[in-house]
Amino acid sequence: MPRVACFSFRIGGTMKVCSACNEIVASDQGCARSDCLNQSKAITDPAPKIDPGLTGKADRFVQAGLDGAGNAARAGTRRAAFVVAVIFAVVLVATIFKLNASSGSESSEAGNASAAQEASSASNVGSLPNTIPNKYWGRWTEDPSRCATRYDDTKVEIYSDAIKFWESEGEVIKTELKEGGTLVELSMFGEGEGWTLNLKIQQTTSPSKILLNGSPRYKCS
Repeated sequence: MPRVACFSFRIGGTMKVCSACNEIVASDQGCARSDCLNQSKAITDPAPKIDPGLTGKADRFVQAGLDGAGNAARAGTRRAAFVVAVIFAVVLVATIFKLNASSGSESSEAGNASAAQEASSASNVGSLPNTIPNKYWGRWTEDPSRCATRYDDTKVEIYSDAIKFWESEGEVIKTELKEGGTLVELSMFGEGEGWTLNLKIQQTTSPSKILLNGSPRYKCS
């Protein structure tokens, strides 16, 4: 039988494999063989177990530890991110609720203030001092049947800053809300004379009737 060239590569430091017949031989044994005496042993015997040694085992242990630590760190990061997201959502909802409540309160306060101002304006002219409330404005008389005539010595014409009688008139000096009515101090003049008059105007249950110092007057339309 002709000789067959063999090529080899080492396994560890004591064994090698001949490529011609897959023969495992000692590292110091030649590979240039033609009979491959150890072929059956090389085929039937299992490959030798290579002990990685202490260094290899330690490396695997360290790598396993690093992998476990990495997995734990990633899981912790996910949990922390979830907690932060929940806290952020709660804070956001609370902030929106607070802003809405504050806006509703401000709107309610503004509405109440506006309503109060309108009510005040209805009973008094812009809340100006020394002004007769507008609910008393107009022409008033003791006898409504005399509203059509020009000659009515009981007529009283009330304005915001003055009151005109039959033969005299007075300018408002000051007003004061008191005892369900308005006290008016007037600087009067008429028939060449001047004097001061204090007059109390009161509203009755009827918008077309007032009392001037207790005397009834009826409104002319």
